[in-house]
Amino acid sequence: MTDEQTAAVQRLRPLEKVIEGEESWDEDKLGRSEFARRLTKLVQRQTGPFAISIDGGWGTGKTFFLKRWKKDLERAGHKVIYYDAWQNDFFGDPLLPMIGAIVKETKNKEISENLRKHARTLVYIAGAVLYTRVTGHALPSIPGRNKPGTKYEELAVSRDQVRSALADLSSGTEQTSVVFMVDELDRCRPDFAVATLERIKHVLNAENMMFVFGINRRELNESIKSVYGDINADEYVRRFFDMNFALHSTNNTRFCDHLVEQYNLSASFVEPTKSILRAAGLSLRDIEQCVQGVAFVDANMKDRTPTHHSSTRLIHQRVL
Repeated sequence: MTDEQTAAVQRLRPLEKVIEGEESWDEDKLGRSEFARRLTKLVQRQTGPFAISIDGGWGTGKTFFLKRWKKDLERAGHKVIYYDAWQNDFFGDPLLPMIGAIVKETKNKEISENLRKHARTLVYIAGAVLYTRVTGHALPSIPGRNKPGTKYEELAVSRDQVRSALADLSSGTEQTSVVFMVDELDRCRPDFAVATLERIKHVLNAENMMFVFGINRRELNESIKSVYGDINADEYVRRFFDMNFALHSTNNTRFCDHLVEQYNLSASFVEPTKSILRAAGLSLRDIEQCVQGVAFVDANMKDRTPTHHSSTRLIHQRVL
C-alpha cells in the first residue's frame, strides 16, 4: 500500500476529538447543546435515585451527545461516570464492570475498597443461591472464603452494603448527585443488556445516584423479548426509567456538509456527494459510512472525474 493509500485509510476514521473546557460543543452540527442545557437543569433538581433514558436510533449521535453533556454536568459540579456497556459485555455479570467503572473514578480508597468487597460478595452469594436453586445442593466452599450462604436475606444485606458505599460517594460534598451514564446498551448481547438494567434498578439504585441511559429503545425491546419471550417489552423497559426523552430530529444537510469538510473530499466529489445524501433520507451513521466510502475512492482515483451516476452507484453500494 502506498503512502497516499495509507493516509487515505487513516482518514476514514478520524481521531476522536478530546473534549475540553467550553469547547465541548464546537462540533455540534446538530444543534443539541440546548437540549443538554435543559437536561442539566433537570439533573440539578434531583437528589436521586433517579433514572432517565435518551432514545435515539442507531447512528443518531447518542454517544456524541452523552460525552459532551458529561462535560456540561462536570462543569456544573457533578461527578459523572461514563460507562460503555458494549465494551464490557464479555463479563458474565454486569455488576462487576459497572462497579469497576465507578471505582476507577473514585479517589477515596476506603469507599473504593468497600465497593469492590461488597460487590464481589454480592455476585458470589447470588451465584451460590442460583446454584442451590438449580441443583438442590449448596455450592462447595472455596479456600479462603466462608461457606456461601443460600438464604435470600444475605443478598439483601450485601445489596444494602453496596448501596451504602455508593451513597458515600457524594456525602460531604455540595453536589446533589453522582451521574452514571450508560451508553451502547442496545449493542450488547441481550442477556447482558437486560441484566444491566436489572442490576442498576435493584442494586445500584442508591441515594444520590442518577442514571442516564443512551438507548435505541426499539432494539432494547427486542433484547427483552429474546430473554423473556413474548411479553410487552416496551412496558417492561419503561419500568426502569423515571423519565424518557428522545433526541430531536436532526439536520442531515448540516451533518453532511460537516462530514464532507471533515473527510476533505476533493472538489469534484463534493457536490455530487452532498446532493445525493441530502435527499437520501439516511441515518447519520449511514451518511458517515457513505462519505467514508467516497473519501476512500476519492483518495485513490487517478485522473478521473466522478459523475453523478457513478457517485450514486457508490453510495448505494455502501448503504446496501
